[in-house]
Amino acid sequence: VTNIDAFAGQAFFNCTAGDCADDFSVNLTSTGDQVGDVIEGTYEGTIDSPTGNPIAVTGTFRVILDELCTTSDISGRLFLDDNDNGQYDVGEDLIQGALNLLNDDGSIAASTAANGEFTFVEITSNQNYSVLAQQNGFDIAGTSLIDLNCEGIMLDPTTRTTTSFLLGSTNITCIDIPFKRVELDCTTAVSVLSPANSCSGSEGQLQINNTSPEVIVFTVENINGVPSSGVEPLFLEGNSIGGYAVSAGSIDYTINDVNGIELCSGNIEMTSDAQVDVCEIFPQVFCQGNELVFEVEEFWCPNLNNLTSISWSDGSTAQFFNTTAEGTYSGFFIDDMGCQGQVDFVVDFSEFRTVSGIVWQDSPSGIDGVFQNGEDILTNTEVRLYEEIDPITPIDMVLTDDEGGYIFENLVLTTSYLVSIDVPAGFEFSPQGVGNNSSINSQVDPLTGFATYLFECTANGFPSPKDSLNIGIKAL
Repeated sequence: VTNIDAFAGQAFFNCTAGDCADDFSVNLTSTGDQVGDVIEGTYEGTIDSPTGNPIAVTGTFRVILDELCTTSDISGRLFLDDNDNGQYDVGEDLIQGALNLLNDDGSIAASTAANGEFTFVEITSNQNYSVLAQQNGFDIAGTSLIDLNCEGIMLDPTTRTTTSFLLGSTNITCIDIPFKRVELDCTTAVSVLSPANSCSGSEGQLQINNTSPEVIVFTVENINGVPSSGVEPLFLEGNSIGGYAVSAGSIDYTINDVNGIELCSGNIEMTSDAQVDVCEIFPQVFCQGNELVFEVEEFWCPNLNNLTSISWSDGSTAQFFNTTAEGTYSGFFIDDMGCQGQVDFVVDFSEFRTVSGIVWQDSPSGIDGVFQNGEDILTNTEVRLYEEIDPITPIDMVLTDDEGGYIFENLVLTTSYLVSIDVPAGFEFSPQGVGNNSSINSQVDPLTGFATYLFECTANGFPSPKDSLNIGIKAL
């Protein structure tokens, strides 16, 4: 009895152990330990009054027990259910695990089944409880509610929690919880991230799909046959999906539980779906002797790092590519992760091997020898091309277009050419080179009747396309 309702005269007093004076005593004249028993006795001593003054009190009390504060134990086993029948059978292994005892308000006690057996001791009776069991590397056996054959208690494999049960005045000792080892299919548990090994970074990415609520350890064993002892394991918990960065190539791996028990192992190729990176070149054209040289000194592959292989479609493996031959070429690159890159390009010197210009008639009011707005262009006029060594026989002829323009293409480098037209009666060639702007002035020598074109390549110089060879005529 911890509280005594004492009546001294007309006053009410409540005395607990902390409030009662040292000389206060209770004497029992009858006892009981079952609901309905009567407990009687006397009391005497000194207690504090509401005014703070000590008061001597004596009297009798009579208590009828309507509720007992009793306790019971809850115990059971965690076992490996080899035959998957949901019941413990002789010979099946007990396993360690962690448990929580839950009431309506949540967890109230924890226990560990170090040797496969657990006990929650001195748990208050006449309340509802449930038990939650966990063990890394194991799942609850079964897929639907399991009858534990224990006081009508069932077990939900999904939540790992028993159904609620009422703890009476006697111990419950039969909560045996069946487990099975986590089963993983490595063919579905491990895959290549999408887009599959695109080589969009310096490392390949694996995706681990853990369908178990357990913690697993993903470990890379070998990369391209070389032990990968320096690669740290990856821990995943719950239904996590994580990326694991590894070098591209052939990868051997295992998935273990946290106790080191292998769940599955496999191999995956990180290069089977590799995408080729599109690279870019930065070329230049320069003169070498009497030849044009196309050279690539710099190139860039956005997703490649640390190149280990460089090759060109002409058979060269040098870092710098150069050629004097026009055509279509390709460059191929591989980095230390096995990712590939490629660039395709065309070598074309045509801009240096053409000659073009316009043919016009100077206006009397303008500046002779300089093409100006409003002056007449000469369309459908025949323009002839000669080699300088034979100014008699033309090698090509074209007619000027609607803009008075003409062009000769595919000329031979280092060859000197002549360009001319037939001057109509009553006209002559305009003055040559007026104003020193070859893009608008006439280039024909009035004395010879020809404009000269010669591509000259200065050693180690950088060429530019030939300026226009314009042809102007004026009235006599």
